[in-house]
Amino acid sequence: MTLLLRHSLPIADSRKILLQFCQSFLAGCTASCGAVALTNPLDVVRTRLELQGELAKGGAQIYHGAIRGLGKMVRQEGPTVLFRGLKPAFAFQIAVNGTRLGTFIPLRKWLVEQTREHEVDPFFISLLAGSLSGMVGAAIGTPFQLIKTRMQAAASGAIRQPYRGLGHALASIVANEGVFGLYRGAHLNMVKIAVASAIQLAVFDGVKARLHQEQQWGREHPTAALLVSAMCAGLAVTAVVQPVDVITTRLWNQQVVNGVGTLYRNAWECAAKTVLAEGPQALYKGCTAHFLRAGPHTVLTLLLLDRMQRALGLHPAQQPVAGGAKRPPLGK
Repeated sequence: MTLLLRHSLPIADSRKILLQFCQSFLAGCTASCGAVALTNPLDVVRTRLELQGELAKGGAQIYHGAIRGLGKMVRQEGPTVLFRGLKPAFAFQIAVNGTRLGTFIPLRKWLVEQTREHEVDPFFISLLAGSLSGMVGAAIGTPFQLIKTRMQAAASGAIRQPYRGLGHALASIVANEGVFGLYRGAHLNMVKIAVASAIQLAVFDGVKARLHQEQQWGREHPTAALLVSAMCAGLAVTAVVQPVDVITTRLWNQQVVNGVGTLYRNAWECAAKTVLAEGPQALYKGCTAHFLRAGPHTVLTLLLLDRMQRALGLHPAQQPVAGGAKRPPLGK
């Protein structure tokens, strides 16, 4: 990145953009790790619900809903189950959200400058910037999400016990499945996170801009407007990416022999088998838990991101909108 900046921009501008990236990366890491520390219990129950009754039509339900599922897990496995997979979750947040949130502002600013003469819709720019930054993050963070999923899925007394730690998990997967085993389903995960990132950042940015520009209430209550925007973003993400989330969770959790999954060879086979065995509604298993996690996680992440951006003095690009008003940036 430094070499690219040196060849394309003056040194002073290159250093400024690199500094902004580092500050944005720090803000993204801090915000996302703080949020996941509080929402990890809901992520555990979401994973269990997505795997529940796998390929067994009308099978016995172990967990009846997100809240009762949490209670049952704590009774059977102890309170530590709520923090299952937290270390790889932190690593995943740093790799994915640190990257995507860190690159979103500089990338959007660059897109704004490149399209200034063409009057491109600000929402489309946010959508494109969020999608591209999400794909970069997913390419880096897939191994950590795979490990997190397997740790969270393994109940006490199950045949497949959780890995002893993040280092042991990485070594075990490489030894048993090869290096490419760490990137099983990476292409699907990149699409999922690109879509989720684009929707989350663009919906949050768009809703908040509308509330600030067109609603007196939004201007008078900026924190409440931030909460409403984040909850709308979380709802939109859950509605769109839940089927892909179920498929990736099942691909990652299946046993692998000689580099080949024992249940599914690819995402299409997983989707087809799931729908045939459990019905189309199976693709939305765990959606309540997903939203209960995605909503607060989005709120906490973007609230913390907003505070970190203020503390670091980050000022994303603004764009004119109808009526000559300036569009408020993400996190402001």
